[in-house]
This record gives sequence, structure tokens and C-alpha cells, in this order.
Amino acid sequence: MLMQQTLVHETATTPQVRTVEGVPTRTDIAFTDKSGVENKAIRKDAEKALNKLGPALQRLLKKDEFVVYVAGACAPMGFLEQYSFGYFAQFVSRAVLVFTNQRLLAFRVNSDGKWRQSVRGCSLGDLRSAKLTGWIVRYLKLVYANAKKESYWALKSRDKAKLQALLPKLISAAASQGHAQAMQPLCPTCGAALVERQYACSGCGQKFRSEDSLWWRTFIPGAAYFYARQTGMGVLHAITDSFVFLYFLLMMVGAFAASAAQKKADLWIAVGFVAFILLLERSLALFHARRFVREFIPEDGTAHMAVAATPR
Repeated sequence: MLMQQTLVHETATTPQVRTVEGVPTRTDIAFTDKSGVENKAIRKDAEKALNKLGPALQRLLKKDEFVVYVAGACAPMGFLEQYSFGYFAQFVSRAVLVFTNQRLLAFRVNSDGKWRQSVRGCSLGDLRSAKLTGWIVRYLKLVYANAKKESYWALKSRDKAKLQALLPKLISAAASQGHAQAMQPLCPTCGAALVERQYACSGCGQKFRSEDSLWWRTFIPGAAYFYARQTGMGVLHAITDSFVFLYFLLMMVGAFAASAAQKKADLWIAVGFVAFILLLERSLALFHARRFVREFIPEDGTAHMAVAATPR
């Protein structure tokens, strides 16, 4: 792993591990550009992110672990997810990537940078490759030790340039510390690894919202999104679904009240089309809400402990 005294940039002065918002940070790397020159914009964004994530990082960081760099991005999304979310994809998938001397931690955040109590992480030794690509939309394409691939997207150009210079050195320094794993969800309370689709932490008892109730919530306008703590999309879906469902009911009444046989047939075709639209938009709501729930949304007050499992 990268040691405290290891120089990364040739132009840098003596390596500096300082406490920023309660988090040990290599400021000679975290606050500088690709050449090792301090950048006010990079420093401002890093301090803002550390301010919001500070309490979580204080619990999650291991002994002798310190922050090396912080970058904003969007969490990996498949083509169908990006297409169905449309314009909102860039807002509902915001993440902050925290590179430490030992791990890559991905914190899911709101559009204002507030942590959503969801975090994933992996050892830097489990990164087989990390490639920065793209111009208009910039990607961080990761390949893990188990051959799984993921792409974080919408990076800033300065973060892309910095990571192109930094990541090879971080991965090289941690090459012998892998566990042949990919990104794993972590408990936001104690930092223990979580098991996909098992919505309780074996370490501290923290419980998370599960997929069990999503099916019936889908039939209530906006309920699936509200359950997944996506208030904005919940309000939008509640309005849209209510109008479509009301229109569907009115067409059903009109179809039953029609007297002419041909007119009835035409109306039932229209009813069928509206029913399809209603089913489609509710299926999308289920699809979207399930994605958010699978990122582990904690139930407040369910943990048996509120301190990190790994002492600092």
C-alpha cells in the first residue's frame, strides 16, 4: 500500500498527512492537480466532500488508512437504466469516490452531496485495471480481480487527468493486497461487508429496507419511489400515475356505457393501450425502486451498536 512518506508527484514537497474535517488526508495529493501543484478548486471540492462524509469516514477508515484523493462521479448504470431514467440519471446516481492508500470507497450521495447512508468498497489490490476514457462524458472503467467490470461516469476533466497519473501508482503499491473480489456493499454503521439481497448486517444487526413490499407499493402512485427515498421522482410519479389511472378509469366507464358495437370495439382498443401505458410506467417504477433498495437503505435505530467494527 502507499505509505505516508511515499512521494507521488515529483514536484511535491514533503508528504503531508493532515487531519481535514476529522479525516487523515494526504493533502499534497488530495489538494493538487495532475502535476502536484495545489489547485484551489480541487481543494474546495475535496474539503466540501470531506465535510459531508467526515463522520462516515471516521468510522470506516482502518488503522493507518488515509484519504489520497476525492472525486465526484455517477454510479454504474446499465443501458436500460440510463435510458429509462433519462434526464434524471445524472441526479439519482451521484456518488463520491474516495481513494485511500488501501481502498476505493464509493459513497452514494444526493445531488447536494449529502450522504445517502450507502457505501461500497474494495481493496486497491483487487483492481486489475482502471482506465480513464471519454471526452464529453468521462468514464472510470474498472476491472476487478474476479473479472467483473464497472464504469463510473460523469467525472470532471481535472479528476480524469489526476486519476490517470495517480491510479497506476496506487494500484501498483497495493498489488499484493487483493482478495480476488469486486466492489462490496458495506454496512454504514459498522463497516462490515454486506451480502447482496440480504437486508441485515451480521456484524451490528443494522437492518435495511427490502424488496418484499415493493410489489404492492408499485400500485400506489409514487409509493415505491418514496420507499426507496427518492422523493423527487416519487412526487413526479405520483402525479403522472394518478392522471394515467384516472384516464384509464374514465375510459373503462365510457367503454361499458357505449351502445354501438363498433364504437365499443374502438373504445376497448384505446382502453387496452392506456392499460399498457399504466402497466409500463408502474413496471419502470418497480425497476427503479428495486435498484435503489439493492444499494442498501438503512432502517433508523435498528443497529445494536453505533461504532465502527474496525478500530482506528
